[in-house]
Amino acid sequence: MRRMMGVVALLVVMGAGGCAGYVVRASFEGSKFRMMIAAETTPPGRQLTEDTVQKEVERLLALKPSSPVPAKVLLYEIPSTRESHIRSARKMLLLRKETDESMKAALEKTGLFAQIDFLPELYLPDGIPGGLKALRLAAARAHADALLLYSTEAGYEREPNALAALYVTIIGAFLAPGTDAAATAVSKAVLIDVRTGYIYRVFEAYGESTRVVPIASVDDEAMEFEARKQALTKLAQVAAEKVMQLGAVKP
Repeated sequence: MRRMMGVVALLVVMGAGGCAGYVVRASFEGSKFRMMIAAETTPPGRQLTEDTVQKEVERLLALKPSSPVPAKVLLYEIPSTRESHIRSARKMLLLRKETDESMKAALEKTGLFAQIDFLPELYLPDGIPGGLKALRLAAARAHADALLLYSTEAGYEREPNALAALYVTIIGAFLAPGTDAAATAVSKAVLIDVRTGYIYRVFEAYGESTRVVPIASVDDEAMEFEARKQALTKLAQVAAEKVMQLGAVKP
């Protein structure tokens, strides 16, 4: 048993040099959500000649909301593209349940909409091959006026501090708080008119969870959970504040 513990400790110490310092930024670059929204602006594979650009500019500027304030709004969370450190399916389900409820409650509290609900996943094809158009069709099937789509991507930072020098000892890797660890999250959302594709508003919010711990005690799963929950909770507040401006939108 002691020998096994010694091997584990040695592996932790050996990995400290490579794991103590790295940064993976929270970004939507290359994400499904960004590509889905961007495809409506610049369809993939289309040559952007001066003529096509002018036509697309006119088309996009011509988009109008079917109503200044949509009556029925459906919510749908687009899954993250990057691999998550939250390995527990139970924790991921709990996170989604809590954050979905906070988003719904925040929008209902505004009193602006007649109905807030969630887009039934049964109406969506696997993988959403049709992108935003498939989501709008699913929302139309549910007789919604607008669709609030949101997604979150997470990032990680790990930096050694002065106490990381103690990682050369076996006990140091377990007891010395020589690692500044953080998980960051960015959540983005768009409120889209189901009938016309007009984008009412774009929202975003950030979350962060930080800890100073021994390298052996870094818990990426717990920190990502906290950062995602914070970002989505803030996103709900931002969305509630900004949708109050919809009364000023002229069709």
